[in-house]
Amino acid sequence: MFKKKISLFLSFVLVCSVVFSGCSNEDFGYKIPKGLKAIDLGLPSGTKWANMNLGTNKTEGLGSYFAWGEVETKSSYSWETYMHCDGNKENCFNFGESISGTGFDVAKTIWGGKWQMPTKEQADELLRYCTATWTTSKGVDGMKFKGKNGKTIFLPVTGYRVANDTITKSQGYYVTGSQNPDSINLVYELHFHKRKTETDGKANRGYGFIIRPVMK
Repeated sequence: MFKKKISLFLSFVLVCSVVFSGCSNEDFGYKIPKGLKAIDLGLPSGTKWANMNLGTNKTEGLGSYFAWGEVETKSSYSWETYMHCDGNKENCFNFGESISGTGFDVAKTIWGGKWQMPTKEQADELLRYCTATWTTSKGVDGMKFKGKNGKTIFLPVTGYRVANDTITKSQGYYVTGSQNPDSINLVYELHFHKRKTETDGKANRGYGFIIRPVMK
């Protein structure tokens, strides 16, 4: 219980420092990539998707892994190192429906402006209104999403991080800001491989995932 209180206190301090202190994005060791663009895929909601992952400056770049609700990378991703649980998945802090656009949103923290983690609804919209095609771009496997207006984004395969290992490197796992209401230790992700694209609520919050930010 004491550890949990400390974790929640640190979380509160983190939000206060991000929202109120005037820290710049570069304080977290990142810079907004020069080639960053918001791609309008003609989606009904008006959501625009970034042309690259968080933590890279290339459209085929992998980017950085983050545990859900944390705003810095680390060497090991587990329930023991996750700041929003008391050492195990049964004691996770309940953030409610979504952290997108809040002080716990790493895309908003690092890139600023209108950028944020996508919600489950925005990931669902991408799959519903875009054509997904497995492809290879500059030697990197991944999924190309083409909007009805002809514009595209490319999401490279990512795997995800457990401890200090990368698991399932041949598939894409892009975490959203939406929490699974049926199990607070799980969150929704955009998942794909050669034969399937889906959003599911199976991503373990304490593990490391790649993020593709959005804006409206």
